[in-house]
Amino acid sequence: MIIAAVTRRIALTSLLLQPAFHLTAAAAALPPRLRVTLIRHGESENNILSEIGPSAYRAGRFADPPLTALGKEQAEATSCYLSGQDCNALIKNPDTIFVSPFLRTLQTSAPTTHKLPDAQVVVWDDIFEVGGCHKDGKSLGGLTKGDVKKQFGYDTWYKEPSEAGWYNLPSKESKDVALMRIKGVAKELTSMAAECEKEGKDRCIYMVVHGDFIDYLLEALMGIPTAGDQTRTVFRTYNCGMTSFDLWGDGMIKVLWVNFMGHLAGLIKEGKLGTV
Repeated sequence: MIIAAVTRRIALTSLLLQPAFHLTAAAAALPPRLRVTLIRHGESENNILSEIGPSAYRAGRFADPPLTALGKEQAEATSCYLSGQDCNALIKNPDTIFVSPFLRTLQTSAPTTHKLPDAQVVVWDDIFEVGGCHKDGKSLGGLTKGDVKKQFGYDTWYKEPSEAGWYNLPSKESKDVALMRIKGVAKELTSMAAECEKEGKDRCIYMVVHGDFIDYLLEALMGIPTAGDQTRTVFRTYNCGMTSFDLWGDGMIKVLWVNFMGHLAGLIKEGKLGTV
């Protein structure tokens, strides 16, 4: 799948399987940057319900679904790739792994954080999926800090959650509110990139997140005016698909690849692509 787009100072190359790279002297002359790899969670129980159909999804939807057995296999395959010798050198050795506080992203991150013990793990409250933690439109608090520490050992949060859980909106999050939140995340990432330039060194991070979140974030970073319109998706990401980009403090973004799935080739060959 090849995607080409020209927006606000963007260089974009998208490959579904193994990407190839050609570094130039001009690229080497750029100031220090933040390299971000977005990893969508593995297949969840809600993904299965969605595939069955709208009625099944509405009737059985979890507010905070766990991974399926296949989702756990996808998470393990992802961790083996990111920690192994075959991992693309451009995204090796992150200093920080940011994780959404939803159960499915925490479960997806666990094998990778175990295999990359030198990376700091930070649960980032604001990188949750569009809509938030709710059941039938009614707000649920989600996992507490104690829950996350007990189940996963993660004790560092970007923002301190309340004792009732990380989700504090009174109801289901609207698309407009979600877009505003995710634009805030884009601003935070740009500030991190500016710090890279200030400190004179590159930085590499992973973010274990969600499909709609990835689409909204990339569109927000690129200044695409239709960001937040769920009737159309520009950047679709399969379960455990990975998207990597470089970001600079002035807002320039260079996308390296979108929805990379090469690390799941073994599962795909076995007919285990799962829901998409």
